[in-house]
Amino acid sequence: MNFSFWGRKKQEKFLVLDIGTEAVKVLVIEKKKEQSVLVSANLEYLRSSEWQEPLKTIESVLSANRKFLAESNVLLSLPPRILGGRIVYSSFVRQKNTGLISDKESIKIIEEILNRAKRETIDQTSLEWGILPKDIHFFSLKLFAMKIDGYEIPDIKGYDGKVLSFGVLAVFLLQDYLKGIERIFKSFGVKHFKLTHLAEWFLEPSGFYPANSIFLDIGGDNTAIFFVKNNKLYAMDKFEIGGRNFSRTISFALGINETDARLLKENYTKKLLSPDAQSKMFNLFVDSKKEWYKNLESRITDKMLSPGLFVFGGGGTILEIEEILEERAESNDLAGRRAKFIYPDDLRLSIRFRDEGLRHRIMRDPQYVSCFMLYAANQEDR
Repeated sequence: MNFSFWGRKKQEKFLVLDIGTEAVKVLVIEKKKEQSVLVSANLEYLRSSEWQEPLKTIESVLSANRKFLAESNVLLSLPPRILGGRIVYSSFVRQKNTGLISDKESIKIIEEILNRAKRETIDQTSLEWGILPKDIHFFSLKLFAMKIDGYEIPDIKGYDGKVLSFGVLAVFLLQDYLKGIERIFKSFGVKHFKLTHLAEWFLEPSGFYPANSIFLDIGGDNTAIFFVKNNKLYAMDKFEIGGRNFSRTISFALGINETDARLLKENYTKKLLSPDAQSKMFNLFVDSKKEWYKNLESRITDKMLSPGLFVFGGGGTILEIEEILEERAESNDLAGRRAKFIYPDDLRLSIRFRDEGLRHRIMRDPQYVSCFMLYAANQEDR
C-alpha cells in the first residue's frame, strides 16, 4: 500500500509517526486549501527491550494512535535497522549522440540507472545486514542531482548531450517487515500510508542553511549525518551512539533503571540538580562524550569543508554534546565549523497551530524537527 498525492480533497488529515529507537514522535496535521494546521503533537519514550520484536512495537504505536488512523494519510518513519536508506551515484554514456533525448530513450536510460542502484544497494546491504538479496524490498527510488555533460538539469528528456550522471536515493526494508507492516495497517483499517526516510527532506533546498552544510540527527541509539553540497543531498552516514548511551552510563554507574537514568540526564541538562550532583554527572559523561565525538570526527573531517553544522534530535539537548562541539570548533578541529542547534521554528514552514500553547511547546523542541521534515518532504507544494 502506498498513498497517492493525486486527486486530493480540499481538506485532509496527515498522521506523522516518527518511530525512533528511544522515542515515538507524533504529529496530527490538517490541511485545508494548502494551509497546514498542527492539531496535536505527542512524544512517548520506548524501552530498549521493545525493539526485540519490531512489528509488535509498531503495532503498539499504531494502537495508541488508533483514533487518527482511519481518516488520515499516514507517514511512517522507522529506525535505520528497519528502514534503510542509501545514496548511489551512477553515470550513463550515450553511444550514439542523436540529438535531444526522446521519451523512449529517457525511459530506457532511467530504467538502467535505477536497476544499477538496486543492484549496488542489494550487494552492499546484504553483506552489511547479513541477509539474502531476495529479502530486500525497495520502497522508493528517487533520482536527484541529474547532469548532462556536467550541467545540472531538472529532467533528461528534451536535453542534448553525451555523458549523463545521476544520484539515486534508495529507501528499502526487509520483505518480512513490509508484509508485517501492511498486515498491521490493514488490521487498523488504514487505506493510505507511506514509509518515508528523513533523507528525502534534503533532496530539495530549503533556504535556511548555507549551500554546503552538515546535519546531525542525534537519536536514541544512532547519530545520522546528512551532507548537503550546493543545496542538495550529497552523502549520508551514521554511527551507533546516541542519547541513550549517556543514559546507560548513568544507569550502570548508579545502579538505577534506564527510565530513571534518562530523567536524571534530562534534569542535569536543564541544570536542575544541586551543584555537587551536576559536577558528578559531568565527570560521569567524560568518556561518553569523547567516544561520541571520536565517531563523529572520523566521518566528517575528510568529507567536505562546510561552514554549516546543524544539530537536532533528542540527543542534541545533552550538555556534553553542545560543549564538545563548541570546544572543538574553538580549537579548529572541525575546520572552524560552529554547531547551530536547530528547532522546528528554524525550518521556515508555512504552518499554523491549533493554539499558542501548542506552538510554544513544540516549536522550541529539537526532537520534533525530524517530524516536520518528514511532513514537508511529502508535500507537493514544497
